[in-house]
Amino acid sequence: MISENPDWIFAGVFSDVGKSGLRREGRIGLDKMLKKASKGEIDYILVKSISRLSRDIVDVLEIIRCLRERGINMHFETEKLDSIKLENELEITLEQ
Repeated sequence: MISENPDWIFAGVFSDVGKSGLRREGRIGLDKMLKKASKGEIDYILVKSISRLSRDIVDVLEIIRCLRERGINMHFETEKLDSIKLENELEITLEQ
């Protein structure tokens, strides 16, 4: 997807190998990505699926709301949803 958009700049892969999506603590990759986003170093985030972000819907909503406040979209490839659109929030919770 990134290579298909010449205006996009790859900011890195942020993953947490061997960590459960059920808990936020210990998710170093997720924390690093969110810190870079809060510093303005990331303005668009691609995620394979909602469950890869977190399996806890409260965490998912907190993350996407925080990013939305900063104008940062999180695109979920599998579900074909964009978090920046407030009307997608219900659908995101239902997909979880």
